[in-house]
Amino acid sequence: MPSPLIGMLATASVVAFTMAPGAANHASARSEYGKPTSRVTLRHANRPTPTHRVTDGPFSMTVPDSWRVGHQIKLQTNLAVSQYGSALLPSLGPTSGPSVVPTPLAKTHYFSAEIDDSPGHQVMCQVFELTDKGYDEALSVTVPASQRDQLLAAIKTLKSPPVATPTDIVHFMQSHARAVHKYLAFADDQLNARDRWIVIGGNPATAQEEFALFRTIDGGHSWTLADYTTFTGSHNFLGVVGAPALHFWNANDGIVAEASAFGQTIEIQYTTDGGVQWTNADVPEVGEPSGSAAPVITRKANGTLDVTAVIYPKKSVTVQSTNNGRTWVRIANPAGVAN
Repeated sequence: MPSPLIGMLATASVVAFTMAPGAANHASARSEYGKPTSRVTLRHANRPTPTHRVTDGPFSMTVPDSWRVGHQIKLQTNLAVSQYGSALLPSLGPTSGPSVVPTPLAKTHYFSAEIDDSPGHQVMCQVFELTDKGYDEALSVTVPASQRDQLLAAIKTLKSPPVATPTDIVHFMQSHARAVHKYLAFADDQLNARDRWIVIGGNPATAQEEFALFRTIDGGHSWTLADYTTFTGSHNFLGVVGAPALHFWNANDGIVAEASAFGQTIEIQYTTDGGVQWTNADVPEVGEPSGSAAPVITRKANGTLDVTAVIYPKKSVTVQSTNNGRTWVRIANPAGVAN
């Protein structure tokens, strides 16, 4: 997330924050803010450091008096789908360790905080959060390297709005379906009244690489993050450019197919545990698929699976599996499928 996750400071009496383009809808929701609390003191290097706590909308943090909004501290707020929907993809989590921010923030895929010392004479903390209301918050605090300990102390006092859960994310996507379908690669498969899966990724027109799979077993009342792209570790979910297709024939067994814009084959993976783990299938080369068009998956009464995709130059090809998606062979296009 690149899903994958998910400015608050001011003078002693006034709070302000910068808003990224497209955040006008969010401004009215944050019309009342700027209520600094009483002055407190943090001790650093055995000397008292005058600090104050500033509140900006749902955020608050205790910082040294000399830090100002628009200088050391900057906040950007966007509706999650206004920036191509990438905020809806789960992040890999905080890269600086859970000590940077209070738990449980460090344990969610939609909140991350990392410390960057690369500027040398400066140190920066970047905080990213997707809120339960679908707003993508990006906070950056940049201070001299000599104030690194004060920066860490300030971040540990961070109070943030509720972080989005997988259920929040799916419900948000459903209420913004037009924007989601415009900006994201999207596939949806409903097995019955209870079991349903949704997979999302960056728009095929962009160089997206990450995907996330959500699942419900109660008809959509609640959702879990079944799997997502990490490129490392045990996760083996989709990770190349292309529009996906998804199909389950029971609560455990299913396949996901992607017409990758790179390579000479259709990317197909299969699962036997409802989508928690995926295995790459053995698929022959068929030519370079068109990444903007999702494959079509068909399962016949005898259990045979067909996947048809468009390859350049505008030609349809079909591969078939007779062992639940483990191995595939190319076949002549079925009746009704144009060459």
